Amino acid sequence: MTDVVAMAEELYHKVNQQRTPEQVGFESLVRWITDSIQDLYVISGRTFSFSEDKFRKDESGVVAEFADDLALDERRWV
Repeated sequence: MTDVVAMAEELYHKVNQQRTPEQVGFESLVRWITDSIQDLYVISGRTFSFSEDKFRKDESGVVAEFADDLALDERRWV
């Protein structure tokens, strides 16, 4: 299982000091990560093994985990 929240926190620490026209919220970071996971499956030729059902949401409806274990190179790409 891949911890999407941990990935979003890591991304936040990388971008939080950058100047942006508007605040980037946690949910936006999570959405960028989920989009990148989908892109990863497309570019790696695993489109048919991807499913939206592999994303597990927390009680507030935000994606928290992805069912597949992404390897280190895949996590870094995302």
